[in-house]
Amino acid sequence: MSSNVNVYDAPPLRRSGVFDTTTTSGGDLHHTHRRISWAAIFGGVVLVVAVQLLLSLLGAGIGLGTVNTNLGSTPMASSLGIGAGVWWVVSSCIALGLGGYVAAWLAGIEIRLDGVLHGLITWGVATLLTIYLLTSAIGGIYRRWFLRTRRYRLSGW
Repeated sequence: MSSNVNVYDAPPLRRSGVFDTTTTSGGDLHHTHRRISWAAIFGGVVLVVAVQLLLSLLGAGIGLGTVNTNLGSTPMASSLGIGAGVWWVVSSCIALGLGGYVAAWLAGIEIRLDGVLHGLITWGVATLLTIYLLTSAIGGIYRRWFLRTRRYRLSGW
């Protein structure tokens, strides 16, 4: 049994506050459809960065709390490094998941695939921003170290 239902006569799948931007025309009928809300993605990326910063500070506090210089009992560097790496991966996953969820929710889209796309784009943009910030910091540290050692070599140290 087949029914001839016009897609344009069906009730909208989106809330009234979401505007559409892809235009489809057929005769006298024009339909616009927007799938991406960049404001929601930007909000998700900001949340990812903020949550990642807070979780990193929490991890640093816990890691530095294990060092007790008065008693001389400090953890081995290898175990501290492994713990820091595991915490970084876990906190990144938590921050990215939360940011993607909030971006999909802020988009106001009731179609599940569009919400997933908002989460994935938020994840990608936040990952690129994190890589940029890390490489900029590492490049700045390396540049200062390089200039300082070059100055010492030229001065005869």
